[in-house]
Amino acid sequence: MKKTYQFRLKLQPKEWKRMHNQLELSKNFYNELLQRMENNYKKDKTTKVSKKTFNRIKQEVFIEHPEYRKLYSQVADDISRRVLRAYQNFFRRLKEGAKEKGFPRPKNYYKSITYPQNNGSFIIKGNKLKVSKIGTMKIYLHRQIEGSIKTMTIKRDRLNRFYATFSVEYDKPRVQEKREEKAIGIDMGIHSLIAMSDGTAIENPKFLKESEKRLALYQRRMSGMQKGSNRRRRQRRKVAKIHQKIADQRNDFMDKLTTNLTKTYTSFAVENLQINNMLQNHNLAKSITDASWGIFIRKLSCKAESANLKVIGVQPQDTSRRCSNCGAEKEMPLSERVYRCDSCHLKIDRDINASINILQKATTVGHTGSQARGGDLRLTGAVSNETRTNPANAGEAHTL
Repeated sequence: MKKTYQFRLKLQPKEWKRMHNQLELSKNFYNELLQRMENNYKKDKTTKVSKKTFNRIKQEVFIEHPEYRKLYSQVADDISRRVLRAYQNFFRRLKEGAKEKGFPRPKNYYKSITYPQNNGSFIIKGNKLKVSKIGTMKIYLHRQIEGSIKTMTIKRDRLNRFYATFSVEYDKPRVQEKREEKAIGIDMGIHSLIAMSDGTAIENPKFLKESEKRLALYQRRMSGMQKGSNRRRRQRRKVAKIHQKIADQRNDFMDKLTTNLTKTYTSFAVENLQINNMLQNHNLAKSITDASWGIFIRKLSCKAESANLKVIGVQPQDTSRRCSNCGAEKEMPLSERVYRCDSCHLKIDRDINASINILQKATTVGHTGSQARGGDLRLTGAVSNETRTNPANAGEAHTL
């Protein structure tokens, strides 16, 4: 089993400068490799690059720009893998018929470096973290790291705060106390963030919408300032501070929500949404992004796997159109918030109705696993007979 731990770093001016230099070198190294890959393609039109060719290009960069030797060797290797992956993914998308044109863009901002092996390149001693090529800095270890550390990533956020993220592997999964089986279906939406098959709805906090007016004001002020000026730089930091606050609010809310869910239920049925495709609808893209469905699914899947719980992803087709009581279908435009069945006369909140259908679909899927490490959502779940046979018991939604 794998798990990640994230801790805040406190850097002194000397360490901050070294960290900044490492990120700048990483950005320049990435862009240099990418440029040479593009030049190589223009020369021979080869979409596939052998490992031998790529290593030759990388060695040429090191010879012509010896300053890149200041990067830790395995950090440079990780950057190289990122470039090669971006290059290969570009041609894969073109082969699949994507409309994207041009090569991957050079980076104007590099926010993380990865040490892919715990081979002495980073060491934790007490409340200090020693990192090769950077130095020793204070780390806030607010909890104990359990398991064997495999990799470390140092990340910078919009406000130039630095965090160390450790990927840890357990020899054995933690033993969880036995709990009574309690399955739940979850429908994700914009009106309510999630609606559950037991009749509970969690209100969408809409953090972006709450800060939108202030954000727009600060962005208008910044647009009128001269580029490169100190006033514009200070205003950019104010804008970045709002964006970071929104991100922090989302993460905190989702952490608390998913923790409460994993403490209450033992298996989850959720929609396997194609979120990137849904974002093509420009009328709903901002609302979908603000709802952060992807963050919710990822955090729920990770915590469920860590707690040995079950998650199942089902196809969302017709879950809003089908009556959860009799199975009849009808058209349900987004403006209709209550489902009224013409056959059995069931009256129920449309999102709660969809969540019950999702739970019912989960009984016929029969896959196992989770999405904690990416890929398709799959899971098994023993579904409550009471909920399956009498979905009308879910009743009208109430908002927490």
